[in-house]
Amino acid sequence: MFNQKIYRYNDLNILECEINSKEDINNIEEKNFDIVKLLISPEICDISEMEKNGYIFADRTIDTSIPLSKQEGLEKFIRLPIIETNDYKEELYQIATKSFPYDRRFHLKKKYNQDFANIVIKEWINQLDKTLVCLYKEIPIGFLSLKEIEENKNFIYLAAVDEKYRNTGAAMALYSKAILNTKESNSLGGGELIGRISSRNSAVMNLYSYFNAKFTNPIDIYIKEVT
Repeated sequence: MFNQKIYRYNDLNILECEINSKEDINNIEEKNFDIVKLLISPEICDISEMEKNGYIFADRTIDTSIPLSKQEGLEKFIRLPIIETNDYKEELYQIATKSFPYDRRFHLKKKYNQDFANIVIKEWINQLDKTLVCLYKEIPIGFLSLKEIEENKNFIYLAAVDEKYRNTGAAMALYSKAILNTKESNSLGGGELIGRISSRNSAVMNLYSYFNAKFTNPIDIYIKEVT
């Protein structure tokens, strides 16, 4: 049996399934949905097999893990003010809509459609709890949202920096602050900061690599529009 989630955006019913075997694919009930999104290990099926079933290959994502025990002297990277707040939702939305032109968390249709993606992004932003927001001259220029998975483990739920300000060091500041916050809340010692990123996003991969992150568990994303 596979895990599945059901979403509804703009009158479209969307089914997302975590596939564990080829047999799972045959057990998907597509008829009540407009879009089906599959998360599947590349070891289970290749692209040609999935294309025969009407799916397109959309992306390959990778788990990331930053070991907290190896992180020292990060304060020097926090050169801009960072606050933890529930405010600035509209500003964060504007940053996000410009930051994810190809991100398959939001682009759920076969062809990239920014108007539709913005609807999905809006819901993600509205669901954010307290978020780390980086300011430049009191203007929000980037953000990072953490979710606690375990006492010694936080997950980077969503993060973005306005393209106009990416040379300010805002991304490094936000990730450094996220690491420090996770370390401070960890009474057990050690621990990790985890995330999942697109393998196409070399800039973010380089950022994680700077913090000695490990990259594991590739998952392929396939999308099908049901007719």
